Amino acid sequence: MEAMDPSENPDYNALVASLGLSQTQLAQAANFTNTKYPNIELEYKLEKPDEVTANSPSYIQVKIMRDTDDEDSDVVDTTVHAPFYPVKKMENWWLVVGDESSKTLLSIKRITITKSLTVRLEYTVPTPGEHKLKLFLMSDSYVGVDQDPSFTVNVAEGEEEDDEDDEDEEMEE
Repeated sequence: MEAMDPSENPDYNALVASLGLSQTQLAQAANFTNTKYPNIELEYKLEKPDEVTANSPSYIQVKIMRDTDDEDSDVVDTTVHAPFYPVKKMENWWLVVGDESSKTLLSIKRITITKSLTVRLEYTVPTPGEHKLKLFLMSDSYVGVDQDPSFTVNVAEGEEEDDEDDEDEEMEE
């Protein structure tokens, strides 16, 4: 999107020429980019990162903000520009925490983003040790808006519940 700003891109004219679009098509693309294409900022913060334990829930605070032209309005049009889709389509988003190295899904939540959203997402890491995880924000409607920042957690050994000891204690009583 920055490349299409003549003040930001000294090669703007060459870029426009290489697209091979008519002025009408270029205006339509600019209108779509300015009015429909979501410009999303993602921030996150791990809650108690030093207390992550294997097989116990941990939490991450996620804040998502949509950059809109009309900063004063709380109403955001989240209908998708999909002229060939048979019905009106609304944007949907997925927040996912995953471990790519083990192909493990640790958390998933479907969300709707209007102007801003703050979510507390629960995830559980099954094994102790250092894990490089990713927080994925994925759109079901638009290509190129997905985000996937990485973060590392050091997971402590969880306390294992010993079912046999519990049964022995119950029998002694």
